[in-house]
Amino acid sequence: MKVCDKAGNFRKYNFLEILHFAVDTDESPATYALDCSSDELKEKGTIPFSIQNKNNEVEYVWECVNGTGEALIDQSGKLTGISAGTVTVIAYEKDDSSKYGMREVTVTHAVVEDKEVAPTCTTSGLTRGERCEICKEVIVAQEEIEAKGHGETEVRGEKEASCQKAGYTGDVYCKDCGQKLEGGKEISKTEHVWGNGKVTSKPSYQKEGIRIYTCQVCKETKSESVQKLSLEQAAISDVQNVKNGISIRWHKVKGAAGYNIYRKTGNKSWTKIAQVKKNGVVNYIDATAKNGTKYAYAIGAFNGTNVGKYDTAGKEIIRLQATKISMLKNKSEKSLVLRWKKNAKASGCQIQISTSSKFKNARNIKVSSKQTSKTIKKLKLNKKYYVRVRSYARSGKNVYYSSWSPVKSRKVVK
Repeated sequence: MKVCDKAGNFRKYNFLEILHFAVDTDESPATYALDCSSDELKEKGTIPFSIQNKNNEVEYVWECVNGTGEALIDQSGKLTGISAGTVTVIAYEKDDSSKYGMREVTVTHAVVEDKEVAPTCTTSGLTRGERCEICKEVIVAQEEIEAKGHGETEVRGEKEASCQKAGYTGDVYCKDCGQKLEGGKEISKTEHVWGNGKVTSKPSYQKEGIRIYTCQVCKETKSESVQKLSLEQAAISDVQNVKNGISIRWHKVKGAAGYNIYRKTGNKSWTKIAQVKKNGVVNYIDATAKNGTKYAYAIGAFNGTNVGKYDTAGKEIIRLQATKISMLKNKSEKSLVLRWKKNAKASGCQIQISTSSKFKNARNIKVSSKQTSKTIKKLKLNKKYYVRVRSYARSGKNVYYSSWSPVKSRKVVK
């Protein structure tokens, strides 16, 4: 044995120790009973042992015989656990080992719990486990629990689109773990809700109006023009031959400041021949019309630059100049001889004769264009008769007349 003291000095010892073991064949009960607070001892835990009815004059020796477990005992009887299992504590008299006490003790693990870990949608979990805090031996092994995967979802951050701001469909999240699974998309702005708008400046026949629209959501405004008031199409009420030309009459058009007179000859284009600049005047005489020519007339209303449409079908008439009576005589009994000037462009003449200057209940006589005189018979004696003549011309199914000649009168005296 080599020993070093505190001063650093080394000494060597040689010795021989001889141990004698005696085999105990005595199966009699133990001499002493051993006391302790428990028959179980945790690893690294301690239990004090004592001997019942011990003899204070006797010296005792303490021993621990390891079985499946392991422990140490000091000579004061304090047992310290080392590893789990069973051990046997023995106390005997130093000078007579046949007198002893014995007690079996179980050394247990210092168990700690490994808590259960719940699985999430994306990570696995663990079952509950147990292990020894001292020796780290696993008593109940933890087992892996599979990740449960994402379950029910919800939409967050959803925003409705308006005419002011774009919207958002929202992001998709897992309800269980809160993880964002899918991003949303932008929703385009909506259209403004304009409604019917309000006319702030009324239109006239000469000027456009203004309509203001206000969005019912964001109050943004916009304006648009309102069309000028439209002029109705003028309708011709009468077209006839008069002494100095062709007279055209039409119905008054609301809002008109005046009227344009259009004329067409045959298949030629319409031509504006005159303009009437008063709304109250609804007639015009075309003094340029030529005898025997067929014309069509149309009227278009206007107010400043606002010009109304006219009827492109027009109203047709043939210009016929009025004829004159050259003779009216009572040459024979109850008759009058009438003579007039011929209109070469006419199809014939119409004669009217009446005892009334206003030609009430007049007698009408038509003659061909070849004739320029006519004897009117069966008249009443001593009656004054009024006579007038006008030319006429045919065009298809239509008959057009000139104005009447000046009236002549004669009394039947024979």
